[in-house]
Amino acid sequence: MPFEHNAFGEMQCCRKSNRAHPELDKAERTVCEFGGVVNLTQREIEVLKWIAYGKSDWQIGQILSISDKTVNFHVENMKRKLGVATRIQVVVQAVHEGKINPAPRSAA
Repeated sequence: MPFEHNAFGEMQCCRKSNRAHPELDKAERTVCEFGGVVNLTQREIEVLKWIAYGKSDWQIGQILSISDKTVNFHVENMKRKLGVATRIQVVVQAVHEGKINPAPRSAA
């Protein structure tokens, strides 16, 4: 299993290997700060891209035909998986790790 529970009962990635876990081969993956593997689902990646465009949970929900509470669920999962506190940090971490590319700026 790629996750283990810490002393607070929270899930965290394992620290034993920085190689991909077989059960995550088909999923989007990123290496966490502990050297373990953390995956982001396709839906999380979709939500992440819309966050990067500055959309609110409500707007993302309208675009993806899901509730804003479901969007928030995905945002909170990504924050937990990536070990960050804010949605901006989720975007920065994802850009840093090559999960998403920043939108190209048009020449003005």
